[in-house]
Amino acid sequence: MIFFFIELILSSIAKENYFLGFYFWLDFVASVSLITDIGWIWNKIIGTEDVSASNAEQASTLARAGRGARLGTRAGRVARIIRLIRLIRIVKLYKNANIALSKSHEDDHMMIPRRSPRSAEPSPNHPSGTSPD
Repeated sequence: MIFFFIELILSSIAKENYFLGFYFWLDFVASVSLITDIGWIWNKIIGTEDVSASNAEQASTLARAGRGARLGTRAGRVARIIRLIRLIRIVKLYKNANIALSKSHEDDHMMIPRRSPRSAEPSPNHPSGTSPD
């Protein structure tokens, strides 16, 4: 956690417009949120002592809770991976749609015939000898 705050300070010094910018606050909140992951600091903040299993029943309960937490963590990872895959597919779809639209606009530009001004010359294909326009 100390390294994250050191990185925050060094980035504020080295990067222009970083201090108090969006990414500064994002990094700051992420660094502060690490406090909840460090058990001995968090226990002192909220005033609880370390939970220890003094008998077999507590040990069994803690083991089941640990397994449930691991399963929840694994399910969360799978959900994140699925979201990431969906996001990648959406970005590819968006990119391909933009390419298709740009090609169709180019094709539309090329297919529009230009009208030339009427000429006084008779048209050899028209029976009256003049252009039908």
